[in-house]
Amino acid sequence: MNKNELKNQDNAELDFYVLSQQNSIRLLNSDSVYKIFSESAPSESSESIFSLLPPKHTGRFHMTFDTVVTEKMVGKSDDDNTVYNTTWELLREEEHNGKKFLVFCGWTNQFNFYEIGVEKKLFANVIANLMSHYPDRYSISNMKKVIGLEGFIFEDGKMWI
Repeated sequence: MNKNELKNQDNAELDFYVLSQQNSIRLLNSDSVYKIFSESAPSESSESIFSLLPPKHTGRFHMTFDTVVTEKMVGKSDDDNTVYNTTWELLREEEHNGKKFLVFCGWTNQFNFYEIGVEKKLFANVIANLMSHYPDRYSISNMKKVIGLEGFIFEDGKMWI
């Protein structure tokens, strides 16, 4: 069964599988590990992989989360028994039928380049908790630079969606 067969009919034309609220909550649980890391680009003068120059930081950040997932949770098959530890990277925000989704891409062999969508308001709660509990790592200045969070407003110590 492919992801389009498992999609809700309202979302069949999307390039990503829209997670139900229940499955979003299962993925974005307290056992999930969230990370942001600086994006690097090759140095301008490095023309080969053997360059001794360090990569340049672009000033932007990537955000990932590691979690336990089944294929059924993310609409890949009906298998709800086999569990995979998977890293999901935030790619972008998309709007469809009046709802906004944050789209994540899988990083493991089982879900490599497979995309899932989480409602923006659900993930906003995760971000608010991270900023509240880990203010140094998830500071407003860092969160403004995270790829995929361009649709969020971070200012005056607050976040709006």
